[in-house]
Formats: sequence, C-alpha cells, structure tokens
Amino acid sequence: MTKENSVYVIIVTYNGEKWIESCLRSIYNGTIIPNVIVVDNCSKDGTVHIISSKFPDSIILKMVSNKGFGSANNIGIQEAIKRGAEYLFLMNQDVYLFPDTIQKLLNAHKCSEEYWLMSPIHLNGNGKDLDQRFKDNLRECGVEMLRDFLLQKGNEKRVYGAQYVNGAAWLLPKKTIHEIGLFDPLFFLYGEDDNYLHRIHFKKGKVGIYTGAYIMHDRENRLKSNLKNKTLEKLIFLEKNKLLVRLLNINNNLPRIISLEAAILFAAIYGLLRGKLIIVELYAIIISYGMILSKAWSIKKHRKVCRIGSAFYMNKNKHSHLPTLS
Repeated sequence: MTKENSVYVIIVTYNGEKWIESCLRSIYNGTIIPNVIVVDNCSKDGTVHIISSKFPDSIILKMVSNKGFGSANNIGIQEAIKRGAEYLFLMNQDVYLFPDTIQKLLNAHKCSEEYWLMSPIHLNGNGKDLDQRFKDNLRECGVEMLRDFLLQKGNEKRVYGAQYVNGAAWLLPKKTIHEIGLFDPLFFLYGEDDNYLHRIHFKKGKVGIYTGAYIMHDRENRLKSNLKNKTLEKLIFLEKNKLLVRLLNINNNLPRIISLEAAILFAAIYGLLRGKLIIVELYAIIISYGMILSKAWSIKKHRKVCRIGSAFYMNKNKHSHLPTLS
C-alpha cells in the first residue's frame, strides 16, 4: 500500500451508518491510500461516530444542516484543492471500491488525459451484475463495448467515450474543476451530475468509462422500493429536478428548450387520454412547471454563469449575487 497525497476522495454522507464502514474500509484497503474527506450533511444516526472512531485518518467536515448533495461536494472539493489535491475521486456513501480501483483509474487517466472525467464500471451491491442505472445509461459506448467483445477484443481494457455516467464514482483531475467549476447549487439532490456533464460537453470536454476498473453500488433494493412507492411528493420532486436539468442544459438554446417542453407536456396529456399515464403523474408534471418557471430569472442567470465556466461557484462570496431556488 502506497500513500497518494495528491489524490483526495470526497464522500458526502447523510444517515449512512448502514454503508459507511464498508465504504471507507474499501478505500483504506486499496493498493494506494488517498486522502479522504467526508462531508456529513448533519446525519442523525451513528455515521459520524463510525467514521471518527474507526477511521481517524479521515477528515470530517460536519455541516450544521443538510446542504444537499451537490453543495456538500463543493465544500469537500474546495477543501481538497486547498490542501493540494491534483485528482479528486467523488464517490457515494453506498459505493465500495475494489483494491485497485483508484490506482487503475489514475493510470488510465495519465495515459488518456484528454478525458475531463473518468468513471469505472458500476456493478450492483454484490458485484454479480451491472448496476441497473449504469446499465440503462450505457447508450452509445455500450454498443461499442459489445462490438469489441464480439470481435474478441474484450481483454483490451480501454476508455470508452460516454455522454452520461452517474455521479456515484467520478475521477476528476484538478484541471476539470478549474475549467468547469463546481456543482450548480440550484440542485439539492439528483440532477447535479447531469448538469455537470452537460457543462463538460459544452466546453468540448470528454467523459470516459474505463473498463479496467470497477466499483460496487449498493442500492439495488432501494431502487426497486422507490419504483413501487412513488408518492405525489416524490413524483413532484423528481419531475421538478428533471425539468431543471433540461432548462439548465446550456447545449440547447431557450427557444429549443421551450419547444421541447411543449412537446413533453403534450405527450403527457396524450398519455393520460390513452390510459398510459395516471392523473397524479400529470398533476406532478404541471406542479413542477409552476415551481420551476416561477424562478425563471434565477435559471436564466445560472445558464449565463454556466456558459462562462472558469471555476465558478469556487468562491461563494464572488458569486453571492447568484440566487438559489429554495
């Protein structure tokens, strides 16, 4: 095991006592040992006690309130850069690494520095299958991976370009933070990774998935539970986030976004009439429009700043004029 002082792992925790010990142990059992910063979003369970008692080398930043996922990551990233980080590895509290995950990603990136963000392959919690959401989002690089496998190139570990890969395990060189900035604080939870990738693509940066490194994401049971138990409150929250992602996508201009939203609303009404959408789902969509569009000025302002990039949101005071959606 080698200490790697230029690499910082950032983990945001919130009531994560079920996973955090396995998560941190997988890091400290690695072939290289990075620095670890945990940003705790005011957990009410034993998360902080587990970290401080069993992993005293970890840096714990305790929030006095829940800052949300993106903003808490921003705090951890800024702390890491202040301490000299050259690479940042963002991982969820329910993610477990293989011993060589970080080392392989670092080696792969040093040979492919044109990638502004690199992700490993995401397996499910027991490591026996791909994570369902990762599988759903493979898209074009999944076809390329399959082609290589069928042509018996499967033993060649390589980086595949991707449009999207969820933010459960991202390797970011410091250069990316300085080019793109941090997560947009308009997102409290969910959607901040979509938005960040949109901004990378806008700047012509490349996103890659490296097939030689793996993580396990222990969330399969919760995904199934969430599909079965969608309350109106959850539906509104999800629809609001999806709408915010679309409106803040700076790769599309506002006239195009408005036409797309009109088509989405028409399709939802048509789906209701055809019996393919229940009334509560349409209600959630309409309510989300009201909640988000009432903040149109804020969204326009953030779109403008997103286009500038150049480490925005790095200095809270510098951008204190930016509104938030509360």
